[in-house]
Amino acid sequence: MPSTTFEEQLINGLNNIDLVEKKTSWFNKFFSIKLSNQHEIASSYVQARNWDKAVDAYQALLSRNPEDIALMTTLAEVYLKKGQKNQAFTLFEKVVKIHTQEGQISAATALLARVAEMVPGDARPRERLVRLLIQASEQEKNTANEARFRDQALVELRRMINQQHAQRDFECTIRYLRAVSNLDPRDLGTAKRLVALLQQKGRDGEAMVFLRNLVDRLMERGLDGVAEKVIYEGLRLDNGNPSMKALFYLVQLKEGFGNDVLIGLERLHQQHPHDVEVVKVLARVEMKLERQEIAAKWLTAAFRIDPSQTMPLMNMGRKMLEQGKVGVAFDMFEALAEHAWSMGKAEIGLNLLEPIFNQDKNHLPTLRAMTLYSLRAKREQDAMYYLDQATAFYTKWNRLPDLQMFVRQTLAEFPENKALWERIRILDKKVNAA
Repeated sequence: MPSTTFEEQLINGLNNIDLVEKKTSWFNKFFSIKLSNQHEIASSYVQARNWDKAVDAYQALLSRNPEDIALMTTLAEVYLKKGQKNQAFTLFEKVVKIHTQEGQISAATALLARVAEMVPGDARPRERLVRLLIQASEQEKNTANEARFRDQALVELRRMINQQHAQRDFECTIRYLRAVSNLDPRDLGTAKRLVALLQQKGRDGEAMVFLRNLVDRLMERGLDGVAEKVIYEGLRLDNGNPSMKALFYLVQLKEGFGNDVLIGLERLHQQHPHDVEVVKVLARVEMKLERQEIAAKWLTAAFRIDPSQTMPLMNMGRKMLEQGKVGVAFDMFEALAEHAWSMGKAEIGLNLLEPIFNQDKNHLPTLRAMTLYSLRAKREQDAMYYLDQATAFYTKWNRLPDLQMFVRQTLAEFPENKALWERIRILDKKVNAA
């Protein structure tokens, strides 16, 4: 076979490339025509209202282009027309997520609004639209878009309220009224409507809780004038409600009646010693009067009545510790530790008390508590360390009988602990010898 020159090889190579490009171009054109035909076929099924075949056709197209938003949307709409709402909503949700991830909130909200119009009897698309608008409003905090998204959410919610109320779906109506009030607490018309509906359903206690929480939200935003109107509404509904009376006193404090407020609140607390809202208001009043140590005691009392009041107590405890008020901080953290222990979480109790020990290693109540919680957490070596520290303190101040009593109390909870029995044996000898 005769050898070819470099030039001939190069020409042959270029000819081969040209042939491949022509074949590729032909294949692309062929499949483009085929794909176009499949689109036309799928569209013809839709026009003929043959939903089964339309679904099959669009599923086949989507399998070749799984990220095609237009195809997903069209297939979802076909599902809706076929009556398969769940499959439709799953696809619509996928499209909404893609839009939101790409920052196209307007496209996502427009799609959901269109879907909501397509299925007016189903609240799910509009609820999803409201959640998206609220989420967008929170993401755009302190920008012009925050108010725009929030206002759109309010428009949709009010439309949903009217629809659900017309359908006599009172539970949904109540839920949507709450959502409006959360977004716009100044809307007292919505608040009154919600309270009236709750009372109509015999849920007076729930209505009062709603009004009380509304007052708190308004005061947090500095809307004391609006909060006062809500308090008067609450007292009009139930003039004997201790929580509302306590909030009324809180408003009076702003008008300069400090001593009268405290006298009234303390009298109210004596009448309703287990009303946590009264105790919380007492704490707030003391904080406003800059008597933080007294406020801390009221917060501790509130937590003992209602253990859900964890964060206010923890925050105040840290504040007291920062100010070097170890005794006050200890009372607060010990209450938290006791609750943790009641839930079977002694380790959490230890973690809560440890910062106090780190700040003041000679604080006797902390040493005793750390001993007890270490034993509860099955950390005997740590317990003996804290007990040694406490023993040194008791010995220094010649208070061995008090130490003896503490060890005996601890033994009552851990009667099989050999180390404690050894300690009490030594202590008994020392106390008897003295």
